[in-house]
Amino acid sequence: MCIKSIRKAGSENKLVEEIKIPASTFYYYKNALYQFPTSRFKALLDYLGLKDSDIKFELVDGNDSRRAGGNEVYKKYVCEGRFDEIHSKMRVASSKRMSKWHSEMKLFDKKRYCELQYSRFKKITGYLIETTRAVLPQVVIKGQFLGLGAFYMPQ
Repeated sequence: MCIKSIRKAGSENKLVEEIKIPASTFYYYKNALYQFPTSRFKALLDYLGLKDSDIKFELVDGNDSRRAGGNEVYKKYVCEGRFDEIHSKMRVASSKRMSKWHSEMKLFDKKRYCELQYSRFKKITGYLIETTRAVLPQVVIKGQFLGLGAFYMPQ
């Protein structure tokens, strides 16, 4: 399709000017290094005078190429024997980022932070208990009550 549109325009530079796509980006589309976004794909179809029904195409998830790239990087690092080293560095960076997020949320938006943490923990463990006053979290580790306002009752 790219080749047809270049032939119609006369040159790649003229085509890029007419459909208003950066030349470097069009190069990547033409060589199948990038996937066409829907808007630019439709612009190219309009330029050629075609409709969606005139050609066969498949809409793909935008993250497919990222997933494929991640898998390739994983295979590369496993083959080189560096995966554990790289993965440990990523864990440290992620831990620092999350630690910073937690401390900032506690300082600047404590209510939202508590809601997020509560909802996240609730989804993971399903740990609610009903009391006469309210529904409160119950956190029990090895038979010891660690939550707020509820009591551990073994069954």
